[in-house]
Amino acid sequence: MTRRAALEAELEALYAKVPPIACKGLCSDSCTVIDLGPVEQRRMRQRGFRIPRLQDALDERADRGYTCPALTSDGQCGAYDVRPMICRVYYADNDRPCPHGCRPLAGKYLTYAESRQLLDAALKLGTAERPIPLEVVGAWLQDPETRDRLREYGVRQHPSMIRHRVDWGKQ
Repeated sequence: MTRRAALEAELEALYAKVPPIACKGLCSDSCTVIDLGPVEQRRMRQRGFRIPRLQDALDERADRGYTCPALTSDGQCGAYDVRPMICRVYYADNDRPCPHGCRPLAGKYLTYAESRQLLDAALKLGTAERPIPLEVVGAWLQDPETRDRLREYGVRQHPSMIRHRVDWGKQ
């Protein structure tokens, strides 16, 4: 088995741990800036979608708004079967039930810890880099300028990007 095939198999094994959702396709307003590991990035490119690096997408969102390149004109995901882990766990996590009533088919949600582990594993798959430790993110959020910039970019509405519980109103 080639390295690429092994990485693809490992990613599919991670995806299999996410409970399938009875999706109604009404959540396009949740399709925002995401971070991908190299294996997921390659899969999206093979499908014809270039998902920008996280910082580039954040800058674009601040400048003129951001729409996921995989989102079709009718609000559906054009890469649903190869969608990244963040998209798979978004409403499969018990911290974030779907506002449109979509639920896991088996009725069992992921815990926050399970979704975080799956996200971290997908992000680091195929790279020596590791996701930014939560302690580092927590330190960033203590800096008022950084916190304001993240708030400006809309991270507050999508805490799964930086899964660190923070009271944005304090300090």
